[in-house]
Amino acid sequence: LFRYRGFSVRNFDVGLLRSADLVMLESATSLEGALPGELTRYVRAGGSLLVIPPARPDARYAPWLASMNVTGVQATDTTALQSLAAPDQRIPFWQDVFE
Repeated sequence: LFRYRGFSVRNFDVGLLRSADLVMLESATSLEGALPGELTRYVRAGGSLLVIPPARPDARYAPWLASMNVTGVQATDTTALQSLAAPDQRIPFWQDVFE
């Protein structure tokens, strides 16, 4: 159903974007080199990008996101958040989602 491949932002081959259905950028503390521009091109060409910024993102995050019309991003205090229970895999909806 899904084929996950993980990479470091420091050595990511931007050529792989052409074959990606979804790119998830998780907790990358800084965006350097060609990566921000290539991700912007990927999104403008119809690609799906999920950005989960680190607790203290680099100052370049906001302008980069704004270049893709993502504005109003702000930090959230997570100290009061409550953990969720794991999905009940006996429920048919969840059976083929997790391995």
